[in-house]
Amino acid sequence: MVTLEQQEVFWSDLYRGRPIAIYNCSGRWHVYLDHVLQHNMVFATGEHAARWLRRRIDADCVSAPAACETALAA
Repeated sequence: MVTLEQQEVFWSDLYRGRPIAIYNCSGRWHVYLDHVLQHNMVFATGEHAARWLRRRIDADCVSAPAACETALAA
């Protein structure tokens, strides 16, 4: 298995129908949710950054499940 640190400096995907991305700038991983940089959220590893994005979306689905169902249906 290839870790995010061994890949390019940019990685993106869809999670629960929402675009997520991480970008390594000078060894600091920045996160993008729905194509928007999440200010003040910087991580030491790509794995931590991706995990935070997934947890953030999961938390949004708990607070607004209808939005997640709509995203998954699309």
